[in-house]
Amino acid sequence: MLRPVGILCQLFMSVALVCLTLSTLDAQSTIKIVGRVVDAETKVPLVGATILVEGTGYGAFTDERGFYSIENLFAGEYSLRARFVGYETQHTKTVVVRRETIAAVNFELRRIFLPVDEIVAEGVGSQLETSNFVKRLTFEEIEKSNARTVGELLEHVSGVDIIDEGGGSGRKRISIRGSRSNHVIVVVDGVSLSDPLTGDVDLSLIPLSMVKEVRITKSGGSHLYGSGALGGVIDIVTRSNSLNDVRCKLTCGNFQAWGINPGCSGRWKEFSFFGQYDHMKDGGRYVFETVKGDSEIVQTRRRNADFSDHNLFGTVAFQRGGHEVTFKANLYDSERGLPGLIFALTPHARAETDRRIFILDHRFEGRTWHWRGHLSRHENDTEYRHLPPIDAPLEDRSQPPYQNLYALTSHQGGIRFDWNPSKVLKFGCNATLRRDELEDRDLLGPGTSGVGRALNNSRGFGLHSEARFGLPLSGTRGSLSSSLRYDAIDFKNGGTARTEEEFSPHLGLHISRNQGYALALEANWGQSFRAPTLADLFYQDFRVRGNPDVKAESSVNIDVGVRLGVPVYGWFELEGGYFRRDIDDLIVWRMGSFATFSPFNTDALISGWEFCGNWHPWKDRLNMSLSHVVLEPLNKSGERTTHDRVLPYQAERTTKIGVGLDVGAFSIDYRRRMIGERFVTEANTVRMEPYVADDISALFSTGVMGGDIRFKVSVLNLWDEEYEMIERAPLPGRHWRGSMEARF
Repeated sequence: MLRPVGILCQLFMSVALVCLTLSTLDAQSTIKIVGRVVDAETKVPLVGATILVEGTGYGAFTDERGFYSIENLFAGEYSLRARFVGYETQHTKTVVVRRETIAAVNFELRRIFLPVDEIVAEGVGSQLETSNFVKRLTFEEIEKSNARTVGELLEHVSGVDIIDEGGGSGRKRISIRGSRSNHVIVVVDGVSLSDPLTGDVDLSLIPLSMVKEVRITKSGGSHLYGSGALGGVIDIVTRSNSLNDVRCKLTCGNFQAWGINPGCSGRWKEFSFFGQYDHMKDGGRYVFETVKGDSEIVQTRRRNADFSDHNLFGTVAFQRGGHEVTFKANLYDSERGLPGLIFALTPHARAETDRRIFILDHRFEGRTWHWRGHLSRHENDTEYRHLPPIDAPLEDRSQPPYQNLYALTSHQGGIRFDWNPSKVLKFGCNATLRRDELEDRDLLGPGTSGVGRALNNSRGFGLHSEARFGLPLSGTRGSLSSSLRYDAIDFKNGGTARTEEEFSPHLGLHISRNQGYALALEANWGQSFRAPTLADLFYQDFRVRGNPDVKAESSVNIDVGVRLGVPVYGWFELEGGYFRRDIDDLIVWRMGSFATFSPFNTDALISGWEFCGNWHPWKDRLNMSLSHVVLEPLNKSGERTTHDRVLPYQAERTTKIGVGLDVGAFSIDYRRRMIGERFVTEANTVRMEPYVADDISALFSTGVMGGDIRFKVSVLNLWDEEYEMIERAPLPGRHWRGSMEARF
């Protein structure tokens, strides 16, 4: 089924040579200007200050510690402007940017009296994420990590759990604050990757090498993205022109793992380009312990857990005036084993995926209004097969043979318009269209399938507004935001049709103060929903029946948070928040009449507390973090055996610790995850033991011949912990991973 990637590799190498020739004309580096913005008197960091490169479209916002970085500038002379509400605007004299060095520019702004009607809101192409409920992983953090996929990157984020179904070839699904995996939308450059059949996204199939930034929203997001965002949103921004000129990265590790990742970028006049190829392979034959029938513990190697993929990604952009037009293409294919669960092994089961994504994006930045429109086409073909040979051992044939092909074609389009009629008001609207065509075929029984051919047409329209205001207390400002979105979704399968309509309102309040310390308070209220998937509605197989009458899931979300930062031997920050999600008509699959699995509706209440602490002493060279989540995910079915029981596979206590040391050319990072016990069944009759997993990574970089070489090494599961995230799906013990990357 999969098309060979050899032609793609040859094409990439040809393009790489052309790109390298062009990039020598006028090359860019990753980061050109860095610095910090603080209060001139108190030296407290100013969070959310705007830094603009005058005469260009480049700029940045400062983070929670007052730091900023500006990428992709050409060698030359520039002037910077720093501004922050309630402070004097400051201009720099000429800043010289050279190709091989990074310029450091710091600002100390002086406070001024500013009446409410003089508050200025100025953007540089992206909105400031000041929310307690939004976590932003920057390109710098991604570069320092030794993760290979988005799934591996997110597993250390507070409030986020990655459900690993079995090492190298196992799926990696996401849960945010107790959500189910299909309650989280994963968006890549505005294109939703959610599978209309199940609602899930496998994060192991998104290579990290093409990612520039990840934003994690930890609360309901249907007011922005429509169906499926009950638990949150993962917004992935891909890379564009973020390499110096040309690079190549080699990786290796245990279990015959290796990979290669060349790439290049550059600019010619008003055009810029970025391209890369990524190949990764993992044998997956790790050792684990299992129990024989006579209770004897034996060690064995995992079979059929290998993984191999090829990923080709490229982008071309054109800029003139305030307009930017970008075309992006991603061609991806993978093959992996499906080893099965202990006592239900499938050493001959395989899965092959062929994915193609094409995106055309247009943006315009006017003086008081902004526009963005995009069109995309997403194709995904996946074949699952289990064809054990006739002479295979009986234990390898415990599961029946199958061979199914799922073909998805998705077209998506959207526009967003923002208008700033005054310095304190912002209004906007957005509209989206999406058409999904899904066809699945049983290749062993022609003419039969679980769903057949199904269509999913959706449309949405939303309004949003924001009002910013000052408060009597010095250095205090606030904002009030509101959104309302309407969604309509049409489902069709054969002669069965259904339409789902939902409204998603949202209100948000944010108040912050900078006066010798930084204090932020935030509260959000909203409603989100998830329409039934095509499997929920139409799937038909032996003892498996979809339910065309199953209701859509809906939730009321409440989030309240506070964040405090003080200059204590560097910068010390505490965050705390309460969250609550009342879910009506949660869709669960369970055994019904005539021993048939079908979807049913029930209710659930997910609530809890999340606490985080971060300390950055020693001139930001040392970073320490601690997070703890207390979760109460309860089933509210009203049934005697399941009411007020903990939802399956949700840990009620989770703690994550991080310590990092960065002394320039050398850095080291240590991470620990402590996950509490989880229940396997709805009635909480079977539980899984808590576990602790430790990872440590080191990075060393050095300059060679005008370029840069980086060495990374990681030891994962440092203390060789034996644990499972899914019952009877063992994960690898201690293993290592190393990489070398050269940039010129």
